Amino acid sequence: MAQTCGDRIDPATASQYIAEGLDAKVREDVKLERGMGPIRVPEAQVAISK
Repeated sequence: MAQTCGDRIDPATASQYIAEGLDAKVREDVKLERGMGPIRVPEAQVAISK
C-alpha cells in the first residue's frame, strides 16, 4: 500500500503509482504546506473529450 506520510515516502512516487493503477490520462499534483492557513487551490483547467 502506498503512503504519503513520513520521511521515507515520496508523494510524487505515490501519485504516479496511483495514476498508473487507474490508467489515468492526466495527473495533476498540488503541494500543500502544513500550517499555512486555508487551502486555496486554483481550479484545474482540464478539457474532457468524449
